[in-house]
Amino acid sequence: PRLRPISNSPLLPIGVRPEDSIATVELILVSDVEEVTIRDAGVVVGSTITNSGDVLTCDGRTLEVSRSMSMRILARLNGDVGG
Repeated sequence: PRLRPISNSPLLPIGVRPEDSIATVELILVSDVEEVTIRDAGVVVGSTITNSGDVLTCDGRTLEVSRSMSMRILARLNGDVGG
């Protein structure tokens, strides 16, 4: 059997996603302690992350995480950037 990609869109850390983009969280690479912090922020696999300029939102709620933590939450872009 051949392996086929599930999407043409790459996984990107939420900290480097393009402005005006929407993505779905697919992978969270954190320690057990950090996992509690991320979960308390409302981020889980399947969450929708929106980048509107300098503001990240998770399922409609403003998301405030450190730059280092944002680089360990990977999300796949949904549709076209900017629209």
